[in-house]
Amino acid sequence: MEKSDSIFDQNALFQHRKRAKKEFKLHDFMIQEVAGRLSERLEETNRNFDTAIGICWQNRILREICHRANNIDKLIIYNNCKTKNSDKNQIIAEPELFPIAPKSIDLFVSLLEWHWINDLPGVLSQSLSALKSDGLILGAMFGGNTLTELRTVLIEAEMITKGGVTPRIPPFVDVETLGNLLLRIGFTLPVIDIDTINVTYPNAFKLMHEIRGMGETNCLTKRSKKFTRRDILYRAAELYNDKYGTSDGRINATFQVIFFTAWAPHHSQPKPKKRGSGKYSLESAINNFEGIKNK
Repeated sequence: MEKSDSIFDQNALFQHRKRAKKEFKLHDFMIQEVAGRLSERLEETNRNFDTAIGICWQNRILREICHRANNIDKLIIYNNCKTKNSDKNQIIAEPELFPIAPKSIDLFVSLLEWHWINDLPGVLSQSLSALKSDGLILGAMFGGNTLTELRTVLIEAEMITKGGVTPRIPPFVDVETLGNLLLRIGFTLPVIDIDTINVTYPNAFKLMHEIRGMGETNCLTKRSKKFTRRDILYRAAELYNDKYGTSDGRINATFQVIFFTAWAPHHSQPKPKKRGSGKYSLESAINNFEGIKNK
């Protein structure tokens, strides 16, 4: 049972992904693309990690990331349901609860999971608690511009046909909010960047089929529980072609991915200088620059 104030229906998300699992390999392009980019960032740390926790509903892809990076000795898969591939190196627990001993792991890796989390501050706080000093958290989640074209035309189509809209837009976290959140919780040296991945599809119906196959359909708690009317879908498809069609008759779809890294505090990490300890004032630096520029 979901809490009354929950934004996302975790049971609905579980059912969507359970439905998608059978033919997921036909729709795994996006998660594979993001996984490759996450793996590159993991390699760039130039660190070896004794023990890592991996969070992704596709265990196979998560293992591939860590295998490619080749810098993790032991990977423990976190999952909220038992799968056919369950093994001893797997933790089974609720989606937003990490039963992990404090300061027991070196690395947290989260792949396209936390954009559906109700309590992101709580999850990040638990992650920090589980990390050893100088441990790393590395993640990727969808950002606010993901599928902005589809959301726009669905809202417009509903307004035209019904005179109102149903909740469809999840409150994605933005870069500034995530950075401030990581620092407030106690992480150090956060680095956050955005990749925009543009994909084309034959039409809006193929795109919606892909989203369903990815297990990423709407799981807002306040979503309509009824099927979207066919006239709304057809009107949305027409609007999509008109607004976002390509010269070769296809449509554009935007996926925005936020990548982030941050570290558990350690005395060896670089620290900002104390306030007032600088030798030169900003005013004098600006004056010197202006003097050089005007010569």
